Amino acid sequence: MSRLLGRRVSPVLILALMIFFSLAALAEGAYPLMAGDRRLGSVSAVKQGADLLVSLQDMASLLGLDTAVKGDTLVVVSKNNKMQFVSGASAAWLDVELVPMAAPCLDWNGKWMLESKAAIKMFTLLLTRSGSAVTLSLGPEEGEATPPPTPPPAPKPAAEVTPAPPVLAPVPKPVAEKPVTPADPAEDRPVLKGIRWGEESGKL
Repeated sequence: MSRLLGRRVSPVLILALMIFFSLAALAEGAYPLMAGDRRLGSVSAVKQGADLLVSLQDMASLLGLDTAVKGDTLVVVSKNNKMQFVSGASAAWLDVELVPMAAPCLDWNGKWMLESKAAIKMFTLLLTRSGSAVTLSLGPEEGEATPPPTPPPAPKPAAEVTPAPPVLAPVPKPVAEKPVTPADPAEDRPVLKGIRWGEESGKL
């Protein structure tokens, strides 16, 4: 007993055990695996806080890859290439290259679960190396109601423009005619300006 207490427990093992027991109380869901715009099928998944863990066997099956469990290791084969996940390890073997991952791989109820981004990364690397490069992604959780599209806002009615009243040109005032003064008839008569006296042949 003292020897067991004296042994150092791996922090990775403690983290794996904590995740394992927390997974036991989580509800399982399903997410579509997409290859570009093509839907390949559903992948089992569980949520743990902000992380989404997906089934590696489901992903391999939808991609047409062979899998085998050997003790605490899951082996995924694509043509002449393979990757190996070790339970509780935060790194995986891609052929002879050790690739680090953000979270450890876990064996949960017979399903090998891995954080979704790390799983997408590892399968993309394996397919690229085997000459079958494809863009993988996960769609929204199945069963969730898709919100209806938001209708475009109704166009605002155009403001009514009140036509301005016509501008009337000012009416010119009539020019008052000067009254015509009738001519004095006396002015038309000859005026006698003087009398000239003289004698003409003895006449006065």
